[in-house]
Amino acid sequence: MAQLTGAIQFQGTVGNITADKNGNLRMKPAPRAVTATRTLENNAEFGTINTAKKTFVDAFRSILGKVPQPVHNSLTRKFNEIKQLDGVSDRGQRGILDAECELLKGFDLNGIALDSVFYPYITATVDRLSGVNSVSIPAYSPLTDLSFPAGTTHYQFKAKVVAISFEGEGVIEAVEEKGTMQTLNGTPVAAVSLSALDLSANIGGVIFVAVGIDFFQEINGKKYELQNGSYNPTKVIKVTAV
Repeated sequence: MAQLTGAIQFQGTVGNITADKNGNLRMKPAPRAVTATRTLENNAEFGTINTAKKTFVDAFRSILGKVPQPVHNSLTRKFNEIKQLDGVSDRGQRGILDAECELLKGFDLNGIALDSVFYPYITATVDRLSGVNSVSIPAYSPLTDLSFPAGTTHYQFKAKVVAISFEGEGVIEAVEEKGTMQTLNGTPVAAVSLSALDLSANIGGVIFVAVGIDFFQEINGKKYELQNGSYNPTKVIKVTAV
């Protein structure tokens, strides 16, 4: 901030003029046209990335807790990688191409690696033509195959399938399913399929399948989500581009 140092003297910057403590003045150089153009181009593409990221996160918001800032940062970098694969558009106009969004496969949406919480391999099946989709959770033993936070008494698997067109209308369609609430104990659990995940037949856009686990603590017959969901992993396990 500029500061008056006398009747007409000042120190600091006013507009494009900067004065030092000795009263010497210098003009701030005008930005070079090329630099200004590059800035506008970068800002335009950054806006495209942020819009795509918001669309993506909002599509899964119903099965997520509060997404931590480091995840937002990682997701920005991931969408920037996708943008770089646009080899057709001019600089400043590059966008998120649906065909390149398979780079999002394996992304942990809550910053917690699902593979470090549930060790067996979860798979997903997507049939774009019929619209029939499912998630398969293999048989497991809760006390050895599940890493759970202290205080857990119950847990529940969840899945969501979303069709998004980043080049078009955004979220086209979405459906989610939660499995049976399970008591945490030593009893082995049989394989299960979450199959109420159908989309419209021959739907467009990119189809994303995300799977997660919610942890609960039962107190006086009521189940409370541990730390408001901060322990709950959710991972994109399958991406099917057009």
